[in-house]
Amino acid sequence: MRCSARQGDLLDPHLSALNCFLALGYQLPAYDYISNVTVRYLQLRGGYRMIILGEKGLSGIVKHLLDLIFIGGIGIYISLPVSLKWYFQRTHDGTDISIYYFLLVLLYVTGVLALIIVNEIRKIFKTLNRRNPFMMDNVKSLNRIGIASFLIAFFYIFKIIFFNSILTVIVVMVFIIAGFFSIILAEVFRQAIAVKEENDFTI
Repeated sequence: MRCSARQGDLLDPHLSALNCFLALGYQLPAYDYISNVTVRYLQLRGGYRMIILGEKGLSGIVKHLLDLIFIGGIGIYISLPVSLKWYFQRTHDGTDISIYYFLLVLLYVTGVLALIIVNEIRKIFKTLNRRNPFMMDNVKSLNRIGIASFLIAFFYIFKIIFFNSILTVIVVMVFIIAGFFSIILAEVFRQAIAVKEENDFTI
């Protein structure tokens, strides 16, 4: 199976190879097509760049994944009593029911906070898809993410006191870092918005 170079591709052998790959990809029986959802390229300055922002770009793909995670998280949250009981019986033989109720309450509280975080990230990616991320709504979302992250870390520190584990310590560290990162990023966005509004006013 042969692939001839397009006109102009001879100036850049990398473009020629990529165009041949894309063309042959449609002819391979095992791969009917290369998904235009997962592979999107824009020819720019003699090369190809992946589209980052927009519904058809990387941010659009991530937004769809976040939607699935959010829906799946709600399902897991609703099924917590059954799924936790099943897990608890397999790992603890169901001998200490107090641990079960402690973990159930902990997961219910932190589960709500985790869903809030995912939902706020979904809102941010909506603005990325509209190519307008520098708005006060995103500053508020990042602050909410930071507060929710700190609360999750606090509750898991409380768990360490009674039922410590290496995984719990890792969770605490991750959410503390996420909390600080979100609050700092919110301030960066706030300053960027102020500069943008000043420039718009000057123009």
